[in-house]
Amino acid sequence: MRPSGGSDRGCDGRSSLVVAAVVAVLVVASVVPAALAATDPNYSVAIDGAVAVPAVEYTADGETVEVTDIGRYTSQDTLRFSVDAPDGEYYTVRIVDGDQTAVETEAGRGDDDFSVSLRYYDVGTYVVAVTDESGNQRELLAAQPFVVGGYTVDQSVPERVDPDDTFTVTATVEERGNAPSFTDVTVAVGDDSTRVVRNATRVNDTAWSATFDASTFGTGEFTVVTGVRGDPAFDDTTRELLGMSGSGTVSIRETTPTPTATATATPTATTTATTNTTTTTTNTTTANTTTTETATSSDGTATSTATATAGTSTTPPPTTGPTTTAPGTDADGTTPTPTAGTTVTPDSNATVGDVTTRADTDGTGDGRSDGDGSTATSAPLFGPLGYLLALVVGLCLLAVHDP
Repeated sequence: MRPSGGSDRGCDGRSSLVVAAVVAVLVVASVVPAALAATDPNYSVAIDGAVAVPAVEYTADGETVEVTDIGRYTSQDTLRFSVDAPDGEYYTVRIVDGDQTAVETEAGRGDDDFSVSLRYYDVGTYVVAVTDESGNQRELLAAQPFVVGGYTVDQSVPERVDPDDTFTVTATVEERGNAPSFTDVTVAVGDDSTRVVRNATRVNDTAWSATFDASTFGTGEFTVVTGVRGDPAFDDTTRELLGMSGSGTVSIRETTPTPTATATATPTATTTATTNTTTTTTNTTTANTTTTETATSSDGTATSTATATAGTSTTPPPTTGPTTTAPGTDADGTTPTPTAGTTVTPDSNATVGDVTTRADTDGTGDGRSDGDGSTATSAPLFGPLGYLLALVVGLCLLAVHDP
């Protein structure tokens, strides 16, 4: 049942072709937000709650219309829309059904808002047409389609696909009330420049699906709308929409590899101290000398002689660095060659803890040391050479300090 709105046709012959073109375009259009315009850019219609569709231009009998969104309602709703028009200009608003009958007519002036109850509207497609009726001929100024749905349509759209892949849109279609039977379910995908419409395949009683080749679209963001179509309408130029889904979006683009974080070990500086140590132990000789004194009696005949006794003790303290024994003078007047301590040089690659110190009391090393790094004594503290050296030093000291 259509609401009564007068027996006259919604538009004259020329305008009816344009209205038919509007509906023909909206059935196959894809999604992009905007409005629908006819020949006069100063007028436009905006329907609340409209579903965006890609901009599609259609020309009929010299009139060009551009469909960019479609209103979606049920018979329980109230249609709300606004008209943008030049200030002070009068116009007529008509709601035209699929039979191109004006089911609602209102007058407007300038920018204005309108509301219409859809309680008695049949399921189907309608057009809000703004016309100029000031002359003998109606002129279509702007138009905007809307659907009173008899079916609930929910669609599932993949979020992202690769350009070389295919993707499938699935939809669930369920009848709302006593809706007329539908003939097919269509899925439209596109943007401003590309639009592809396919008939969906029935999966079961309520499910439908349609598959698309992503390479058809290139890369970018594309909108998707599913519609349920019924019998031909608008002078058999197109099938009437009986229900439609909201708009979805599929992103077609190359997959960007996700970089994998690789843990990199931070090198730790390790310092190895290499020490070349020279350790020399010098025998220190202490001479205990008893001076011989000669006492001459008053008569010059008796002589008492004290025997000089030389005692020598040698103590080997550890000394770091090369040490040379102070030279002395032998009894025959010659100077003995200084005796140097043994030098122990550890391997150049050894660490501090690996260096072992060796020392011998007689200036020669036997290669032995204690495990704790202490010096091992490998010769007697006193020997024949020590006595001789003590005597030489003692004589030398006497020679130096003798007044």
